[in-house]
Amino acid sequence: MEPSHILRSRLLLAGAGELHHQPGPNACRTYKGIKMNLIHNGCGDQVGRSWQNFDMSPMLFVERLPFGKLLKRLIGGADYAFLPGVQFGNIVSAPLVKRGTANAAYASHVLEHLTREDALAAIRNVFEMLAPGGVFRLIVPDLAWRARLYLSDLDQNSFDASSNFMRSAIL
Repeated sequence: MEPSHILRSRLLLAGAGELHHQPGPNACRTYKGIKMNLIHNGCGDQVGRSWQNFDMSPMLFVERLPFGKLLKRLIGGADYAFLPGVQFGNIVSAPLVKRGTANAAYASHVLEHLTREDALAAIRNVFEMLAPGGVFRLIVPDLAWRARLYLSDLDQNSFDASSNFMRSAIL
């Protein structure tokens, strides 16, 4: 589901009315004529229309440099290219937009790639960005499910229990 549908559903469920999209190079979402500032952190290739899409991949940083695509090929970077609207932004270091201006922030499968300290810093920075009443939607993997599989493998004396767990958690 596109992140904008999440916010739209929340607003409609609250009886707030319609959320409208204005297409174009400076696309934005508006709600009752008010411009919505929607932030997608760690977007990768999942770019939402009308959202400010950020990623902190080193390859994105390299791609955005002058001659970055050539440099990326020289250092053996993947053929994967970020879409033009994706901005480099490190949520661990600082909020991605001005304090108190984001109506919604979305992060899917980002925090599990960070240390505990960096994850806490990222969450603090997200809440700094949010406007009063702003919404933060966070999606992380289901560790309990993976742990049950691991314990089941152990109960069956599986030689691969640890390897299967690491693979399922993409570690």
